[in-house]
Amino acid sequence: MREKSGFTLIWKSLLAVIVMLLMFSTGYAANTFEESKGRFSIDLPKDWKLEPQTDQSTYVFKGNGNSIIIQYFTGAKTSEQLFQEGLNILRLSGLPNAKTTKADRNLKVNDNPAKWGIYKDTMLYGNVKVLLYGLLGSVSLKEGGLYYLVIVNEKTLKRKQKIFEKSFQSIRSAGGTVTKTVDEGAAAPETAKAITGEPAEFKHKYITLSLPAGWSVKEDAATGKELIGWLESKSIPGATIIVYSFRGAFINYTNIRVRGLKRIAADYPKGQKQLKKPKTIRTEKGYKPKVELWQGFLDSGGTTVALQSPMAVMKTRKSWILMIGYAPDASGVSLEEDFLKILKSAK
Repeated sequence: MREKSGFTLIWKSLLAVIVMLLMFSTGYAANTFEESKGRFSIDLPKDWKLEPQTDQSTYVFKGNGNSIIIQYFTGAKTSEQLFQEGLNILRLSGLPNAKTTKADRNLKVNDNPAKWGIYKDTMLYGNVKVLLYGLLGSVSLKEGGLYYLVIVNEKTLKRKQKIFEKSFQSIRSAGGTVTKTVDEGAAAPETAKAITGEPAEFKHKYITLSLPAGWSVKEDAATGKELIGWLESKSIPGATIIVYSFRGAFINYTNIRVRGLKRIAADYPKGQKQLKKPKTIRTEKGYKPKVELWQGFLDSGGTTVALQSPMAVMKTRKSWILMIGYAPDASGVSLEEDFLKILKSAK
């Protein structure tokens, strides 16, 4: 998580207010959006508009009660890599067990390698289970690439699927033209995530952490002076952990905790609630971190979703460590268990 606020856009099964979905326009009138930096162009349904951006790589277009989410990535990424980025966000957005409805398709979209699939999962809306669908696509452009994501209910899927697909198939490099989309056949099915074998490790000059089965270090994540690592789980849908290290004469528990709380507030713009107050635990090496648990809410495609975030502040021999985890509510208990295992392993 580059500390990308795109991460903040998008994540139990839901404490949700689903704002949808009586769509009234069945026609499609092209409304071309030209990205201001020349990254890409897309034809949107009539009257759809770009929402104010909080992150320069993430674009949210809204119209008729729905949202199209696009996240752009610089550098060379394949359509498969871009698709996986979008799938991770879909599962983090309240559909942690989303499965494809049929085989994903490899495409050529305006002469660019692309991939398309439709995924589904059930969420809790009060005490009612709601079936939701994620329409997900990716396009690898001549410079950079992106994923395209729409989350809808079954009624909207039936009425608007072709409109969303047509918009996706219009994505091209800036200044490019729309050509016929070519279906190149079924994509390889998503590979099962291996969660066995020797435990992995996160190693940094200030801290080493042992990772439970299913966890790994996100190698392509941007880090910096203080944000030193990203961990991700293949066994807990949508679960990640970020690790910070702070050093300095005036660093203490209070100001590190404040930094953590500010990060949680930024990641959950629709509100936060403390589920567990700070509690001191003991690690295998005798460190005494304080751990607390938060629930946060954010908007994902017009839907309010809930996540859980365990947070720990720990002083080691070399630095102060701040760890924050993220997972949908449905995966919160599992994340908390693994978070504590990882924290207790610190050396």
